[in-house]
This record gives sequence, structure tokens and C-alpha cells, in this order.
Amino acid sequence: MNSRKRALEHIRDNTAGIMKEICENNDTILILFNVKDSKDIHWVVALEIFFERSINPLIKSDRLG
Repeated sequence: MNSRKRALEHIRDNTAGIMKEICENNDTILILFNVKDSKDIHWVVALEIFFERSINPLIKSDRLG
């Protein structure tokens, strides 16, 4: 999946009711991770979980349950 396309869909859909507000903040940083080979997607998921535990983002991925 194209992470840029998916991120723009979240902005358009105003995910969690705050995505548009977050994107209007000049201090917001969007970091996208992509892999060339789909068999390596587990690295992206591992990073997502690591960052979710480390920085406590406003919108969580819900991968941790």
C-alpha cells in the first residue's frame, strides 16, 4: 500500500475527528515508511509499535489491542 496515499485519505476523512486540525498545525511532522518488498512489511509494523509506545501519538494505530 502507498503510505502517502493512505495518509492523505486519513486527512481527507478526518480520522479520529482531529486529523485535519493536526495537519493545520505548523509543528506537525508526518513520517512515512515504505518497503520495496512486501515480505518486509513486518519492519514497518515493528516501527509503528515502537513509536506508539515511545512517543504516545495523538492517533494510535490500534495494533496493540
